[in-house]
Amino acid sequence: MVVESGEQLTSCVPVFEAYELPNAIKLMNIGGIDIEQILKNILNTEGYQFSTASDMDNIRDIKEKLCEVRPTVKADKAEFTNQSKAYELPDGLGLVTLTGERQACTEVVFEPRDFDQSTNTPSIQTCCYESINVSDAEIRTDLLKNIYISGGNTLFKNFDSRLKAELDKLLLGVNELHINAPEERL
Repeated sequence: MVVESGEQLTSCVPVFEAYELPNAIKLMNIGGIDIEQILKNILNTEGYQFSTASDMDNIRDIKEKLCEVRPTVKADKAEFTNQSKAYELPDGLGLVTLTGERQACTEVVFEPRDFDQSTNTPSIQTCCYESINVSDAEIRTDLLKNIYISGGNTLFKNFDSRLKAELDKLLLGVNELHINAPEERL
């Protein structure tokens, strides 16, 4: 199983004996651009002003350097609120201090309905779960043992452990589940 989360799209593609199973591919229209937009909106709400194309480059840089995933959905938000990190704008004219925003923006991948109640977009764990469940029963264990993550969004700290925790809940603690996160996965 390959779970790829890139700039515009996240996909779950079951692969067995070097062949993808097209009938079991699941997609979600959430990617890095969405995370950046959410981060921009949060920061603008807090009084920062990000609106130009170069500002979006700064947002992308902030996302890549400072953002991370909460280890669990119920992780203590106060713990993250107390962990501030600063980003100096390239023009030297400002400093952006982030606390809980670093994790809030990445939640869209795991909890898309928290950001848009009208969306029918499933979470990444639901896409993965459904992709495995529509695959042949004989290969499901192999897919569970070999989930490979790739793409820029999977580089966030805690992404792999969060995906495993979310899938564990859906799979009721199936022991065979293994997330592979090679360091060269971009």
